[in-house]
Amino acid sequence: MSQVGDVIARAVRAEWGEDRAAAVAVQLQARRRRRTRVRAVVGAVAVVSIAVVVLWTRDQRAEDVAVDATHAQWGPSEPAASASASASASASASASGSASASGSASASASGSASASASALASASEARDRALLKPSARAVATAPQPAEVRAVPVPVVAGWRELARGGDMQQAYDLLGHADDATTAEDLMLVADVMRLTSHPGEAVAPLRRVIDEHAADPRAPLAAFTLGRVMLEQLGRPADAADAFARAADLAPDGPLAEDAAARQVEARSRAGDAREAKRLAIEYLRRYPHGRQVPLVLRFGGIK
Repeated sequence: MSQVGDVIARAVRAEWGEDRAAAVAVQLQARRRRRTRVRAVVGAVAVVSIAVVVLWTRDQRAEDVAVDATHAQWGPSEPAASASASASASASASASGSASASGSASASASGSASASASALASASEARDRALLKPSARAVATAPQPAEVRAVPVPVVAGWRELARGGDMQQAYDLLGHADDATTAEDLMLVADVMRLTSHPGEAVAPLRRVIDEHAADPRAPLAAFTLGRVMLEQLGRPADAADAFARAADLAPDGPLAEDAAARQVEARSRAGDAREAKRLAIEYLRRYPHGRQVPLVLRFGGIK
């Protein structure tokens, strides 16, 4: 029997030849590759189908939850329509994903991988649309809490604070008759408010009160000098201005305002038409302050050349 087999084998090899044997080997390898490719394609299709089913199931569950959450605000009819639209969108996305996967499976293993990614992306987009639409509408229709705004508590500043802060006009509006101003500091502040808001006539009374009621206060010479300026420069009363400058010099003969008060007294008497008194006061000024800073003014209004 072994001899017969050897004879048959030799006859077969002699009949096929080397070229035919090589061709048969190539065909066998091609068949093996096709079988391997088919198995890969079938496996990919199975994976895609399972993924589509899982995603579709999750979409259905998400839609049910969203419909239940918005049912109270939409009413009984609108959620059903929205749910059916979302379900049809998800089903069409799933079907297109399956068709794409099947077509790619018949082509090649690389095509099936691309189809798998496309199907997963489509299913994910369908799920996002199904979840976002009800949520967005629910947020839009949900009652928003009323905005709470802090109501600023108005701080009512007194006339003193306004005046010290430089807001003289508002201080003047709140000042009234300033019945509570009794100290030298308050009276001087009232006078400043009156002068700087173009009410010089109303500054006279508080300045006189400082001079008369607080003569020992360090502010008294300044009050008298300020009163002289108001009378001379703003009210056009030079005789009263001369008296006020004289009072400022008397309250502080060696004070920082004494020289200026003496010089302005010469000017006030001259403007009042009392040339003789103006010259006398000028000579007195030159005797006390021969090199004073107000010498030119004193010479001019004292009539001394």
